[in-house]
Amino acid sequence: MPKDFEQFERFIKTQEAKGKSPIDTIARRIETEEFCKNYSVSETTPLICPACSAGFSMGHLWWNPAHPSKFVCKTCRLAFTIECSVPLPDLIETKKEQRQKDRESRKKAKS
Repeated sequence: MPKDFEQFERFIKTQEAKGKSPIDTIARRIETEEFCKNYSVSETTPLICPACSAGFSMGHLWWNPAHPSKFVCKTCRLAFTIECSVPLPDLIETKKEQRQKDRESRKKAKS
């Protein structure tokens, strides 16, 4: 969130230049902060919610690295405990790297 008027003014100009509504952006940030606070999570993961994906939605699981096996879906708000033979922080990092490589290869294909 912008800290002073100049930052706020730059933020609004940047959002408008991107064709986005600054009000919607701020509302999403506030909603995300409330979600994180209410469910004690701090970051998103590349893992897709099993409940949402069964209904053809793409809810992502959020987690708190201090509690590495507990996840909450931001879309449906269901909590999950996941056990894995690979340490979950390693799995999440691997998935993040894989998604980044996929994004880069799609960008190169478009060029």
